Amino acid sequence: MKFNRFHTNVLTKLEPSWKYFTLSDGTSRAEVTGALYGLIESGALWNQDSVLLFNELGYTQSKYDQCVFYKQGVRIVLYVDDLYITYETEELIKDFKEVILKRFGGEFKLPIDDTVEFLGMKIKKKMEAYTSPCRIELMMYLPESLVNHQPQLH
Repeated sequence: MKFNRFHTNVLTKLEPSWKYFTLSDGTSRAEVTGALYGLIESGALWNQDSVLLFNELGYTQSKYDQCVFYKQGVRIVLYVDDLYITYETEELIKDFKEVILKRFGGEFKLPIDDTVEFLGMKIKKKMEAYTSPCRIELMMYLPESLVNHQPQLH
């Protein structure tokens, strides 16, 4: 991986001993030995690692949508670096949570009520009879869309 002069300067300020690796044009290079956020191959490596782990934990990958994994009482949607998990009881995902946190770190956000936020959507479970089972709001995108695509009034 090549670092431009600016990035090389920042890196050598963080770790002065790296100045030794600065090239005559002020840039530097490093060998990347794993997935690094932002590199083209990182998404594929993350997906491979996730699929292997889910399979080890007994989840089946959907043949219709390869981002969906399931086993009794649990459904997982993998989207880039987010997981959306539905489950019948929290006990069903207890081991899964422990393995994921141990392997990758991060955090699990469980809904406080029946509302979940995922990929800019607000998904609320509705309990009223004779209505659809959930409501999906895209409020994060609405103001931006209104500003960017204002109707022309004549």
